[in-house]
Amino acid sequence: MAKQHGWRERFRLGPNVSAWPFVVVILTQMAVGGFSVYTLSTIRAFVSGESLWSKSQHEAVYFLSLYLDSEDTRVLKAFHDAIAVPLAYREGRLDLERENPDPVAARRALLRAGIAPQDIPSLIWMYSNFRSLPYLKEALAKWSETDPYILELDRIGASVGTQFPTGRVAELRGRVEQVDAAITPKAIAFSRVLDDGARIVERILLVVNIALAGVLAMLTIWRVGKVLRQRRSFEDALSWQASHDELTSLANRRAFEENLLHALTPVKGERGAACALMFIDLDQFKIINDTCGHAAGDAMLRRIGPPLQDLLGPDDLIARLGGDEFGILVWRTDVASALALAEAVRVAVEHVEFSWHGRSFKVTASIGLAHDYAGTISPEQMMSEADMACFMAKEKGRNCVQIHRKEDQETRGRVSEMNWVHRIQHALAEDRFVLHAQEIVALADGGEPGVHLEVLIRMCDEQGALVPPSSFLPAAERFGLMKQVDRWVVRQAFRTLAERRKIAQAEPIVRCGINLSGVTVGDDAFLDFLKAAFAEFRVPPSIISFEITETTAIVNLDAARAFIHELKALGCTFSLDDFGSGMSSFNYLKELPVDVLKIDGAFVKNLLLERSDRAMVEMIVHVGHVMGKQIVAEFVETEEIASALRDIGVDFAQGYGIATPKPFTAQFEGVAKTMLYRPDVDRTELARRRLA
Repeated sequence: MAKQHGWRERFRLGPNVSAWPFVVVILTQMAVGGFSVYTLSTIRAFVSGESLWSKSQHEAVYFLSLYLDSEDTRVLKAFHDAIAVPLAYREGRLDLERENPDPVAARRALLRAGIAPQDIPSLIWMYSNFRSLPYLKEALAKWSETDPYILELDRIGASVGTQFPTGRVAELRGRVEQVDAAITPKAIAFSRVLDDGARIVERILLVVNIALAGVLAMLTIWRVGKVLRQRRSFEDALSWQASHDELTSLANRRAFEENLLHALTPVKGERGAACALMFIDLDQFKIINDTCGHAAGDAMLRRIGPPLQDLLGPDDLIARLGGDEFGILVWRTDVASALALAEAVRVAVEHVEFSWHGRSFKVTASIGLAHDYAGTISPEQMMSEADMACFMAKEKGRNCVQIHRKEDQETRGRVSEMNWVHRIQHALAEDRFVLHAQEIVALADGGEPGVHLEVLIRMCDEQGALVPPSSFLPAAERFGLMKQVDRWVVRQAFRTLAERRKIAQAEPIVRCGINLSGVTVGDDAFLDFLKAAFAEFRVPPSIISFEITETTAIVNLDAARAFIHELKALGCTFSLDDFGSGMSSFNYLKELPVDVLKIDGAFVKNLLLERSDRAMVEMIVHVGHVMGKQIVAEFVETEEIASALRDIGVDFAQGYGIATPKPFTAQFEGVAKTMLYRPDVDRTELARRRLA
């Protein structure tokens, strides 16, 4: 059906203006034109044939008379050649007039008559189909009347050819003259009627072609008029569509921004008028979409606009900015009035009742309010302030109004975070992130050679100075940039590992730890990205160990478990970072198929001072080994702590007391040998031996 619809659309001149009438008229005119050309060509062949017949008939009379005077056999042969043409015409005509016409015999006869081969099919076609038409019928009748005289001339010629009639020359000459006198008027009448018929047919065809051209012209004029009439309505509709949201019929973001620009542009010579801008974000709207589908969500969005419009003045504007976000622009208002209106809007949204297939829903709104004067702020800045205030309203529990106040300390903090967002975006675009790596060292002796490390991200600011992750990662997590950051880290780490593998003398990196954020753990597309990265850089999955925090895993346990299983299926290993920070760490450990536990550094730092911290570390080591996990201690800052961890049975140590982070390049060099987790070693058995 879609394909058929596409073909129909190709034959449209515009909305509701079909091209089929034009196509039909044009095709008809082409058919009539072709028929006209063919018919005129056939008539020309008829006229040409009549001329040849008439010429041959006159020559036959002339040569027969001349023979009677000269007795020259060459003249007699010329007579027989001439009379053969009318006789062949007669034979062809009779072949077509039979009860069972014989076109093949007629074609042979017409060829003998001297008709051009290409004209014969059209002559037979016209004679067979149109001989009953008045003018053609009359012409053929006149032609048929000449048959007896043609036959008589042929008999006279045949008789004198056998034996020259010496005593009858005068008689035969007189008879030839009588035949000539009788046949000439009929031949003239035949020619005249045929010419008249040809002219009439030409006129008819001309009139038909002119009429069709007129119909096409009238149809074109009518259609053009219709197109012009519709064009204005189309332009109006397009203009409306360009400035309105199709779903809610409210103004769209483009129209909203244009009106905001107009509101913030002061009239020359006048003080800028105050205006208020509200960002409205529906709370828990996703629940409706997830439980009832997008059709229910769309119906809900359509219910929001009317009650809010009732609260606004004639100069105010409400728009749908996208998704479940709305904006309201209020002209010439003070802060108190704007706050009162924002609260009324919040209440109106709260009172909207919505049901879908028997299920009732209520939504609330988080509203961010910005207020300023024309000429003192740009539209982009004011929208950013309202957006920031809306975000703060959501953080304060939703279903409330938050005004943006430049002097407020909380607002300044959000402004700082927003500035970091822009800096992170620019750093991603300009590739101003770098990777450092911190080595992880085995506490036990022996083990296979190679480097065990964790990559750490840093950002270079505009002046080239390094920015620690604690400065920018919170903003990246809060404002949804961690997916991009994580993917940058993965690609850069894989690229460096691939370059290092080309250096023959480089010590192999046998495990590279890469941290992943919570949003990446729930990202279905990350697996496809990772497969493509492995294929591109040809990095063995077995050397990649992804790290997620215990908190991230607990927030969405099912998603984390599925995510870990998928990446382990590729050959990667997994580490659970900051283990022990939660109250139910060991309960969750049974649900997560990780390979490595990284003890929360808070327990490691005070290991020598707090017995409870040492006991916690010992418990993690014991349980981890029983479950076949490797144990890594973070924040190892002294040799004394490292020695205590070795005595407890911790497998690996990481911290500034072991190795400081340094740039991760293809030439990265480790400071000590590492002993990595080996699948062929039964960690549970090792734990039992320790207990024994």
